[in-house]
Amino acid sequence: MHAFLLNLHSKITDTPPGAVAKRFWKNIVPAFVGEGSVALISLGVYVLAIRFLGPEEFGRWSLVASMGELLAIVPLWGLAAAALVYLGKDESGRGVIIGTAVRTTIILSFIFFPIYVLVEPILSPLIRLESTLYTAAVIYALFILWNHLSQAFFKGVDKFKILSVFLISSAVIFAGVTFFFLLVLDTVTFESLFWGNIARTTVLILAGAFVFRRSLFRFSNTAFKTLTSYGTLSMASVLLGFFSLSSIDNLMINHYLGTESVGIYAAYFMVFGLLVGKVLGTASQVFLPLVSGITDIRTLFAKSLSLLAPSSVVLLVGSFLLTWIAFIFYGERFDFNPGMAALVAAAATIYFLKSPFESILASRGVPGIKFGPPVAGMLAFLNVMFNILLIPIWGLHGAALGTALSGLITLLFILYLIKRHFT
Repeated sequence: MHAFLLNLHSKITDTPPGAVAKRFWKNIVPAFVGEGSVALISLGVYVLAIRFLGPEEFGRWSLVASMGELLAIVPLWGLAAAALVYLGKDESGRGVIIGTAVRTTIILSFIFFPIYVLVEPILSPLIRLESTLYTAAVIYALFILWNHLSQAFFKGVDKFKILSVFLISSAVIFAGVTFFFLLVLDTVTFESLFWGNIARTTVLILAGAFVFRRSLFRFSNTAFKTLTSYGTLSMASVLLGFFSLSSIDNLMINHYLGTESVGIYAAYFMVFGLLVGKVLGTASQVFLPLVSGITDIRTLFAKSLSLLAPSSVVLLVGSFLLTWIAFIFYGERFDFNPGMAALVAAAATIYFLKSPFESILASRGVPGIKFGPPVAGMLAFLNVMFNILLIPIWGLHGAALGTALSGLITLLFILYLIKRHFT
């Protein structure tokens, strides 16, 4: 098995098995064990929670999660992505990079989170979000911000085994807290998932603070300039990219169709978000630091295309079947629609194909990441415009179709950029 994995890495990068290949599989195996365990535990928790909560309350939680992800983007300032790249490039200066990222994030948090609180009376009515949900989203944003940064540190310094332990522990605690609220306290509201996720992220934040405690207060102006220059571009890409994800779909569906429709739509994307999304995120975060040192992008590009084609077929069929199975467990308040499931599976497959090529662009440093905002901007514009045009006509089917079409057009644009500028 070990030899098979090394040979697979060699086929992707067109390099003989060596230190880079061994490092790749040394990292990715525990990463997938950790993230895979978390995904399975979380999927079980969410499926049962959806059954208890129904479309309306699950829709309310989905809005909290979506808004929280949006509010976390600017205070994080792309520093998690920047740390992930530069921790992989500079082993001697890792402590300074970690400390600089932490101090910068603290300052940004003190600036932006009070602003979020102050604008609530204006913003909540504007986006048609209940005040209670907006407040919960602000709290959730603070926790997921530090969770992203903590995980980036672990992955950047190759501590994937210990991170897997913390991830699995956090998932178990998430399950325990969520079911405690649902079954013991009989809190059949979005708050059960809210507090479960707060507990989960707290475990990972405290784990990062403990493991990297000696680096937390180190700082360097040079590291600050390096991280923020990369982070600014990354943050702009992520901020624009938010408008291409199911998160913005949730907010727009809430605007056009109401909270219950948000819950139904989120239920379809559950398999993609927890299984496919985590696999993509883990693979790209292991892949990114390693391909940063590879100069032969032409070969990497061609090999990636040849390997992704058959995988996408498996993913397309698998996503449809897993969604169908999930709806069996959701209960009678959720009706399975094969056409909707097929559109969601197609969107998931397109995003699966897009992810590694985005990593190839990002791995080129500033010359590559500078294309991030235009790519994200295109994807965001297309997704929002498709939503505006299609949701009023076809409802949830229109939202899923818009996600698939915008992803496909952007994938073709990314392939063009790589071929034009890096091969």
